[in-house]
Amino acid sequence: MGAERKGRTLGTWGTIIGLIAFGIGILHFTFGPINEPQPVESFVADTTVKIKEAVKAKMQGKEYTPPPSTQSLDIDDLLYKSVMVAGLIAVGLGSIGFTQKEEWRPSGVAFILGAAAITLQLSIAFVGALIVFLIIAAIISGLGIDIG
Repeated sequence: MGAERKGRTLGTWGTIIGLIAFGIGILHFTFGPINEPQPVESFVADTTVKIKEAVKAKMQGKEYTPPPSTQSLDIDDLLYKSVMVAGLIAVGLGSIGFTQKEEWRPSGVAFILGAAAITLQLSIAFVGALIVFLIIAAIISGLGIDIG
């Protein structure tokens, strides 16, 4: 007959890690960033200055090098990356538990929770990138630069 199923250690650990990752991802998304975000006006002004300097350098035939960033530890970025890593560990533990013929329910839950945590973080990043793209497009349009 079929091989007997073993315990559920890997699946259980994967479920715990996946639940923590998904929970932190949801809480961080729900309650917003921990560090105060840069005001939109300041971001737009800084980006406009950088674009203007880059265009000016390009027109003069020089290579533009942006000023070095003086950013300290960003707790929001740390949370983002930890949720991604914990989600990947949960997916890995669920997959390994399943291939080791452990109980399929804890392994499946670990896989799903880890994948959900990763998907949540990637969807948030995608929306953020889309917003940044729209802001940059508005700045370029406002400067009257024709890209086409």
